[in-house]
Order: sequence, then structure tokens, then C-alpha cells
Amino acid sequence: MKSSSIELKNDIIISKPAESKTCEYKRFDNVARWEGNGAAPEARDKTQEECEKICDSREGCNSLPYGKNLGSTVCWFKTKKLYGFEEQKVHGNAYTVYKACPNEMMSTGPTRGIFQFIIIS
Repeated sequence: MKSSSIELKNDIIISKPAESKTCEYKRFDNVARWEGNGAAPEARDKTQEECEKICDSREGCNSLPYGKNLGSTVCWFKTKKLYGFEEQKVHGNAYTVYKACPNEMMSTGPTRGIFQFIIIS
């Protein structure tokens, strides 16, 4: 991970933020409860890393449940953007792998609570 840098220009200190990394894949212990729609046909007999590369090449692919089905490994490509805190469900030995991208804002969607902000002036 690169750190931020500071430079001096015309007696002004300029702080440059670190360059952001590209997305990396992370995984849940189980399958995300809400996965989104299919982004591509499933792939069989692939490693998790091979499935990640396929997902990267498919437009709209943001996550993939991965596991064994009838003796072979299978990955299903999904559209839903996940952030790592979503609700999960047990589905055999499968788990969800998702793209984690730095400096990415969460999209709007269903919430579990209501937040109220009070501004005091």
C-alpha cells in the first residue's frame, strides 16, 4: 500500500493522497443472502482464482458464489455489489467471493434502521 506524499511548492505544502489500489477479492464464510441477478452463465471445474478472472471479464459481475455441486466446483456470477457486512446463509459448502474496491461508496438499497440527524446551530 502506498502512503500519501507531501511536497513543497512555492512555499505551500501540498499533500497528495496515496494512489488507490485496484479492486481485490474477499470472501464470506457462507453465501450472501441476497446475491443479485446472474451476470453470466455458471462455470464448472474452475479454481476460485479462475472464476475471479472470468468475473473481471464479464460486465456487471461483482460477486460469485463458489462451491462444490455434484462433485465438481462451480461458480455462479452475480451482479449485486457487496461490501463485506451483508447477511449470509449456509448453502452446503458454498461461499461468496466479492470485489472489494478502495474508496468506493456504498450504493443505496434496503436498510435495517433509520438514522436521524439533528443540526444544532
